[in-house]
Amino acid sequence: MIKNYLILPFYLITVLFLFSCESEKEVNSNHVKNPLTAGYWSSNFTVQGYRVPFVIFVDENQNLTIDNNGEIVKMEKPVVEGDSIIVYFTNYPTFLKFKIDENQKFSGYFSNPDDTNIQSLKLTGEFVGTEKPNLLKVEENTVNLAGNWEVYFRPNTPTEYPAIGKFTQEGNIVSGTFLKKSGDSRFLKGNVLNQNEFYLYGFGGSHATLYKAKYENDTLKGSYFPSNKTEIKWYGVRNDDFQLPNMDSLTYLVDDKLELNVKTIDGEDFYFPNKDFEGKVTIIQILGTWCPNCLDEARFFKELYNDFHEEGLEILGVAYENPKEFDEQARRVRRYTQNEEIPYKVVIGGDIQSKKVKEDFNMLNDVTAFPTSIFLNKQGEVVKIQTGFNGPGTGEIYENYRTETIKLIRELLD
Repeated sequence: MIKNYLILPFYLITVLFLFSCESEKEVNSNHVKNPLTAGYWSSNFTVQGYRVPFVIFVDENQNLTIDNNGEIVKMEKPVVEGDSIIVYFTNYPTFLKFKIDENQKFSGYFSNPDDTNIQSLKLTGEFVGTEKPNLLKVEENTVNLAGNWEVYFRPNTPTEYPAIGKFTQEGNIVSGTFLKKSGDSRFLKGNVLNQNEFYLYGFGGSHATLYKAKYENDTLKGSYFPSNKTEIKWYGVRNDDFQLPNMDSLTYLVDDKLELNVKTIDGEDFYFPNKDFEGKVTIIQILGTWCPNCLDEARFFKELYNDFHEEGLEILGVAYENPKEFDEQARRVRRYTQNEEIPYKVVIGGDIQSKKVKEDFNMLNDVTAFPTSIFLNKQGEVVKIQTGFNGPGTGEIYENYRTETIKLIRELLD
């Protein structure tokens, strides 16, 4: 039974097919000219009984996008497989698969083959025309949740962790995010309904997220649903002065010897340091193509590289992926760098499920978050280690980080 009406310009993830080259070629051969009517498709995604709407836009060339609270999420052109339509996302191993009836209504599922918790989420929807529908439920509202909240997920348990809820509000429509030690929860939006029921949603690229809570006695108490099988309790109280530990202090050197032996996407040995990085200001970015916060950081690093490479900035990405096979790891990284037009070198660290990242970066106390980025001066000395990433969904916090990082790079280059 559907428990509530929620919204979600959801983040339906970007894909890197999880199929072999042969099966990928076979599916792509089934492209048809116009399997989807151009215009807006109102869609519903179900997470633990909660209906989460979002809108897909199809242009005249069958290019599909989703507006995730201001972030445009791109998908591949639809392909036909039997009596079903499959739509892949451009950077992540996820897709939609559904059937359309004669009334232009569809039903099917969303799949993330890398995550068994959300391997099959129910998907329904219909074509609604050439005008974008408004999915936010507008009500008169007396509760204003705008501001900063001191938040605890899994409170009073051994795995409790703090966060900052940072929200803005217009009427009963709330936007914002949660800041955590590993980075932000990206673009979230939702409603206050019936004056005290609070909902936020988002889809950061690899999984759907849904937050709900009740506002009582100046406190938010609720649940977070990161998947169709998991529920995490949380609560929050207003606190403009609450701070998280500095992201520059969470990861640190335990050995000054920073050396890497990894693989290029072509399977060749790659060693760091090497002559290409001698005398250069360098950022080493530990990332995964499955990680939405890594994508936010990579887009910023792309700007940094384009602005400062000629002055002596180098950036090296080291990717750790879900597949265990090197060929699939390399295919995902190659697709990712091509789709995002990443200008700097990204090499393969290995399997994220293994201990490879800790072995490769054993000069650090730990690698607790993706991304983690190491800043080195021209002498190869570590001057800063950034754990996690607060992206554009954090607004002013992201802009301040951009300003500080650009200032640091200029100082190191000078």
